[in-house]
Amino acid sequence: MPVRHGLHRKLPTPGTQVTVKTGACFKYGIRNVFHSLAYDNILKTPSEVTLARQIDRHFTTSCERFLFALQEMNTNLQLLVGEYEVHGDLRGSRPGFLKAGCFADQALSCLGLIVDDLAILISICTGLVNEHPIDSMGKLRSLACHASLAPVKSLMDDLGEPDSWWALGFRPKQGVRQLLIHNHHCVEFQVISVPNQSPWIDVSLLSPYSDLERVSFTDYAAILRNILTKLFNWLDRLEEVLKIHLKTTFDKEVALTHPQIILPVGYEIGKTTYLESYFPIPRCEDADPLPWTIDVIGNADGMLLKNI
Repeated sequence: MPVRHGLHRKLPTPGTQVTVKTGACFKYGIRNVFHSLAYDNILKTPSEVTLARQIDRHFTTSCERFLFALQEMNTNLQLLVGEYEVHGDLRGSRPGFLKAGCFADQALSCLGLIVDDLAILISICTGLVNEHPIDSMGKLRSLACHASLAPVKSLMDDLGEPDSWWALGFRPKQGVRQLLIHNHHCVEFQVISVPNQSPWIDVSLLSPYSDLERVSFTDYAAILRNILTKLFNWLDRLEEVLKIHLKTTFDKEVALTHPQIILPVGYEIGKTTYLESYFPIPRCEDADPLPWTIDVIGNADGMLLKNI
């Protein structure tokens, strides 16, 4: 399991009240490297500093929107199941399916932005950007043998493996995101009801061209979780490699802080429940297992998060 990237919450007892600074969160340690390049006087030219600060802002914004999209997809799927349990059908719930689909689409779009920002980060750290401007992970991979990328060679080599996060998520005409964004597939949701079992949502990635091209994932969240687990383990390694490289090359120690995004994203008043079956973000190795319910309570003194 990843250590510095993923969901984290470790409560001593159920029902503990915590402030927004100590509640459940999404950890993303690689942000340390983004921030250090942008603000720690490592880079020499104004154009390099400007690029680093732009990418730092873009990366954090994309991560927040990625989490929010999956959070809202998770919530909408739970609402649809709840409506089915009450009414026995979902004939009036088309808006709920549309919302879930929009959030599923947006999450994968944001994931692509995050991955491309990581490519730009690597190019800045290694100096490759001075010879080859990089705007995507695909372009970075095409230059994987460049001498500047020697510090990350093993990490780049790993992306060529058939079960890597890159292959599962981004390989042309095969990866989940590539099918959705570039090959005209659509995310579809359907409630499945089996006697003596609780209903659940089946999520499929469908081709509009032919039933023969249907790609059906009966557990879509599990497939995304597999991709993200591999990506987050890779990011644990990337963070350490880039920190060592910056120390060796620039004699600059990257601060070991704990960048995080507090959950629920957006702090909407009320309860947000994260179910493993619908929320595909993997946990850090020492985090409490899902489900988590977080109750955002607003009052005259500010805001509290009650973790249940």
